[in-house]
Amino acid sequence: QGYFAKSKSSCRLIPNIIDSTKWIALDKLKAKNKLGLPLNKKCILFGANNADTSLNKGFNFFKLLVNLLPSDRFCFLVVGNKFDLGSLGENIFCLGRLKSIDAMAEAYSAADICLVPSLSENLPYVALESILCKTPVLAFNTGGMKDIVTHKVNGYLANKFDVKDLISGVNYLVSDNFKIDIIDSLSIYNESKVIAQYYNLYEEIIQG
Repeated sequence: QGYFAKSKSSCRLIPNIIDSTKWIALDKLKAKNKLGLPLNKKCILFGANNADTSLNKGFNFFKLLVNLLPSDRFCFLVVGNKFDLGSLGENIFCLGRLKSIDAMAEAYSAADICLVPSLSENLPYVALESILCKTPVLAFNTGGMKDIVTHKVNGYLANKFDVKDLISGVNYLVSDNFKIDIIDSLSIYNESKVIAQYYNLYEEIIQG
């Protein structure tokens, strides 16, 4: 008790870096054409490794959206190691595991929404990368998602594990009233800003 009473230790939160110069939005129509996606439907991207066996990644919520959203308006683009989605219908396009930034940027750009329905997250790079590619993120209002997604600015934060609100998020993000804004939302992950924070912290430690 005496030690902690005298301690001057503190907690400093410094984010990870993401290179925004590598994640650039491509022409959506061209990206959809190249990936063979229907141009008359809104595309929802879902990606995760071993998502179908990981409860935390929210695969069950993905399946619910596949069943609940009208198939004549929406299609789904799945990225990650391949798993069997044949039972979910023909409205799903699987790309498998993409190994390059260019391929991932193309997938983000082709999508109209990036779905990240995780039950818990720390700092999901999928969300960061998607927003930099000007594709809004649909997620639950939980964990680190709140640090990345600004509600109704660069995405939609649905109430925790609320399927109805998740669908409301889909409808909001594809409406004519929504236009993604990424100007300031991810500036804290800029390389120079993050390095400056580390430098200042080291200086404080050395001097202190």
